[in-house]
Amino acid sequence: MSVPLARDGHRVVALDQSQPMLDALEARRARLPAAVRERIEAVRGDLRDFALRRRFPLVIAAFNVLEHLYTRVELEACLRAVRRHLAPDGLFAFDVQLPDPAWLARDPDRRWARTRFTHPTTGKRVWYSTSHDYDPVSQIAVIRLYYQPEDGGPERAVLLSQRKYFPAELEALLAHSGLRVVERRGDFQGAPLGPGCESQVLVCRSSTGSAKKPSNPRR
Repeated sequence: MSVPLARDGHRVVALDQSQPMLDALEARRARLPAAVRERIEAVRGDLRDFALRRRFPLVIAAFNVLEHLYTRVELEACLRAVRRHLAPDGLFAFDVQLPDPAWLARDPDRRWARTRFTHPTTGKRVWYSTSHDYDPVSQIAVIRLYYQPEDGGPERAVLLSQRKYFPAELEALLAHSGLRVVERRGDFQGAPLGPGCESQVLVCRSSTGSAKKPSNPRR
């Protein structure tokens, strides 16, 4: 998201714990026009404990990143850090998936989402499928992503863990951390949150900030 925001004229501080991700951003940044390049600052930091010593009108946690905070303690630490970095009337926007009980209850011994695609680097045809285990106590799904070359080469499996946050629970956790929800949607086009939605898109303010709603919260 950093490059599109910078191209739109915004100054961006991109925070990531992964040095390879920051290196990839820097390589992309080097190819940008100077005016855009200068609007992006990359910082290595932990989502649960970052201190940039400044405040921002908008903090964004995109693409389900909060689902990698597996415990209430971790999420609260992140939300407190976000709140410390919000300007007095600043906004915090983020998305997480809307848990689907039918998906969570799927048989963990079966393969799902079987799809054939062309590998972007090798050009070979590859079969993709998934399986997962879900712990209803920790609310963590451990997802296995399988990649099987169509020509019969060795299968590769990648693990992905995600903490599932239910809507009422999420609103309570935000309130406990001093944030209040001012906008909640079911997708990035502004659809109402409800059955059939894949995402929860939330915009929040500090609970001690202005009560005024954002003029264009989905931008």
